[in-house]
Amino acid sequence: MKTYHYTSGEGLFGILNSSKLRLTNQNFLNDPSEISYANQLILETLKENKEINDIHSSLFNESALNTMIAPFDLYIASFSKNPDSLDMWNYYSKGNGYCIEFELNEFLKNNISIENLSLQTFDIIYNQEEQIEKIKKLITDFSDDSKEYEQLTINVQNVGEETEYYNLEYKRDQIILRFNEELWKLKMQLKNKAYEREQEVRIVASELKYERNTSEYRVNSSGLIIDFISLNFELEKTVKSISLHPLSGEIHHLGLSNFIQNKFKNKLSITKSKIPFREI
Repeated sequence: MKTYHYTSGEGLFGILNSSKLRLTNQNFLNDPSEISYANQLILETLKENKEINDIHSSLFNESALNTMIAPFDLYIASFSKNPDSLDMWNYYSKGNGYCIEFELNEFLKNNISIENLSLQTFDIIYNQEEQIEKIKKLITDFSDDSKEYEQLTINVQNVGEETEYYNLEYKRDQIILRFNEELWKLKMQLKNKAYEREQEVRIVASELKYERNTSEYRVNSSGLIIDFISLNFELEKTVKSISLHPLSGEIHHLGLSNFIQNKFKNKLSITKSKIPFREI
C-alpha cells in the first residue's frame, strides 16, 4: 500500500538516518475531538433507530471496553493518500519540507511479530453519511449475537452446574468483547469533515504498558512534552521516493541527493512538487 508522510527537513533526516518512524501517543493528536466526535455521532445515530439502539444497549459495555483498552498505550503514525497536497505541505512541512513515499505493508511486515505490540491500519472516513452507515451496519451485524447474548443471560440464571455456568459466562463475555472491540476499531476511523483534505491512513500501535514500555519523549515548538515510540523499518524496501516542497530550490535537491547516495544502495526517485506556489 502506497502512502505518503509529510515532514520537515529535520524529520526527514531523522527518519532516514535512523531507519525509524515515530508513533505519537494518541493524546497528542492534532484533532483533540476525535473520540468525542465518534461517540457523539454514535449517540445521535442510536436516537434515530430503535432496532440498533436495542442491540447497542444489549452489547455495549463501557467497563469491558475500558478493560480491553486500559492495559495498552496507543500510538499513532499518520500518512496521506495524496502525494502532492498543498494543505499537507503547509501544515506538516511548516512552509518547507519533504514528502516520503512509504510502502506501508513493508513497514508492517517489519514490526508485526514484536512481542506485546499490536499494529493495525485504518483508512479514515470523513463523510458523515458514510460514517453513519458504517455505524448502522456494524451494530446491525451483531443482531444475532445480541439475541444469543440475551438467551445466554437467561440460561445463566437457571443453570445449576458450576462448570456449565462458567461456560455460559465465557460465551457471554466473548460476545461483549467482540462487539466492543469492533466498535472501538470503527471509532478510530471516524474523523471530523474539517480534516478531510488530509486523506489520512494511520497506523495504530497498541503497546502493553507493563510488559513493553519503550516510550521516549520530545519537546515540540510549543514547549509541550510529548511521548512516542520508535519502530524500525528496512530503508530500501520501505521508502520508495521523496518529493520536495513547492518552495524548495536546487540547493535542497542537491543536499537531499548527496544524502540519499550515502544512505541507499539503489537509486531513489527524487522529485519536486508540481504545485505552483510562491511566497509574497
